[in-house]
Amino acid sequence: DLAVLHSFVDGVLAQLKALDRDELMKSKGLLAEFLKLEPPLPDLMLRDIMSNFLLAGRDTTAQLLTWFVFFL
Repeated sequence: DLAVLHSFVDGVLAQLKALDRDELMKSKGLLAEFLKLEPPLPDLMLRDIMSNFLLAGRDTTAQLLTWFVFFL
């Protein structure tokens, strides 16, 4: 369900936004890099970006495993 994905991404976003600026600057994740941008991106856009990355990763991993097993 898309609501579950959105709640997960919103939770991660809230955790990163709770960090102070120094801790955020030390963070190396993709979402942290987007949070460092000036002017800041809206939360909805950040949620959509992260949702796309999570869904795209799921699909490519499934395809990789399918072809790997096929060629075995």
